[in-house]
Amino acid sequence: MPSWRLKDLNRSRAPRFSVVGEYAERTDFVRHLALLRDETDLQFADRVEVWQTSPPIVAGTETMIAAGTEQNYCLAHAVGHLEDMSADEAAGIETVLAEIDTQTPLWHGPRKFLLHYVVHPPVKWIVDPVTGTKRYRKFSCVGFVLECYEKGAGIQLLDVDHENFPYVDEAVLTDAYGISVNRENMRERLGIEDAPPWQIALPGYVLHALARPAPEVRARPYLPTGLEEAHFR
Repeated sequence: MPSWRLKDLNRSRAPRFSVVGEYAERTDFVRHLALLRDETDLQFADRVEVWQTSPPIVAGTETMIAAGTEQNYCLAHAVGHLEDMSADEAAGIETVLAEIDTQTPLWHGPRKFLLHYVVHPPVKWIVDPVTGTKRYRKFSCVGFVLECYEKGAGIQLLDVDHENFPYVDEAVLTDAYGISVNRENMRERLGIEDAPPWQIALPGYVLHALARPAPEVRARPYLPTGLEEAHFR
């Protein structure tokens, strides 16, 4: 079973670079995603070491030290993985993580960490205005996972540009990202522009993408069927 909700009493073995989902409080709405750092036995609500954009970005030694100890973990409520990930694909993810780790500016403080973060699009390159050189990437938690899988392993998990990608409104964004998205200036900082609703990649979609058989995951990116897939049961 490539994606599953963890159980309170039973431990499940999850391989390295599994996608870990953290629920919002007292619900199965997935509010955060991360990559499991090492192969681990997981139980519901375990605090596990991950690579992630929470913010800040934590992708390797440099960003991990800058972020501080508390930013190296998330709670594991659900997990998904590619059953047949090869050693070369895992090595590719390692390479992308190393690139992100060395490229990311090491800002400090909660407000500065928002400079690592964007919600829409889920991945955004910051380009030097003079030379046009790509300097570093900003991510949502979803974008961080998508980028590692696509650029590292050659696997596109979500069809984020599809015209039928689900729309979300302000209430759903509040569930996913906190009450601050009610403020227009904060939404603009996160790339959420224009009037609602918006086609935004939510964390739960990725777990549903990985719930498919591995050949199907490799064959085509997943198009969520609706907002109910922001939940994962």
